Amino acid sequence: MPFAITYSFANFQTSDPSAPLPGAELDTQLANVATEINSLGVQLSDVRRSDGKLANYSVGFDTLDEEVRSKLNGAGTVTTFDLDAGAFASEAEAIGGVATQKIMAPSTTATAINNTRPYASQGEATAGLLNDRVMTPLRTKDALDTQRPYASQAEAQAGSNNTKVMSPLRTAELLAEKRPTFSVTSSLTFGTIADGALTTVNVAVASARAGDHVLIAPVSATPVGVVLQGQVTADDTVAVTAINMSGSEQTLTASSFKVTALRL
Repeated sequence: MPFAITYSFANFQTSDPSAPLPGAELDTQLANVATEINSLGVQLSDVRRSDGKLANYSVGFDTLDEEVRSKLNGAGTVTTFDLDAGAFASEAEAIGGVATQKIMAPSTTATAINNTRPYASQGEATAGLLNDRVMTPLRTKDALDTQRPYASQAEAQAGSNNTKVMSPLRTAELLAEKRPTFSVTSSLTFGTIADGALTTVNVAVASARAGDHVLIAPVSATPVGVVLQGQVTADDTVAVTAINMSGSEQTLTASSFKVTALRL
């Protein structure tokens, strides 16, 4: 509330000009003045900093100019063109991380983060010497590939390198080169086979050679007691034999079989 004068020294001197001012009243008025000055100082410190600028968080939405409020409440949009360029932190200020009255843009935020915790380069990742860099998934892979590099197809098939890692693909390529297999699925008809008899049907299997092991896998079940055998009888040809050991006559109509020649 405003300061109120409760005693008139002018009236006192008019009525008694030769008398000294009343000390008690003078002390009271001076004390009231001091109280008001102190109160103003407290109130001013709520909105003004020691550097003369407005205190942080001292300005609320309701204290803003109507035009500014209209832009912030959805009637308009505040863009970077509405702000003074000096309001944005420079790259140096962003990296310094000291200024408290500047706006951080996405680019300067990224610069500050990258400077504080910079990402390792490929060379730094593979060297593995620095302890103040951030490793991304890519750089981690770079480092792993350098420390434990993958074998090439030629290295995998040569089998002489003891410092390279074998991937599933290189392992499959090695097995294919060292232990090749040649397969075909074909429909075979053995007909009626008497008990204790056998029937042979030839199947074309490209690249099959004498000495290859032969595996016969029926796609559907065969009668119990019928044994299937295979043998490479000529280049690219596998003889599949059905032996009836069931104790009775068996008829094997057309059915699919997978015939595989395995070179060991």
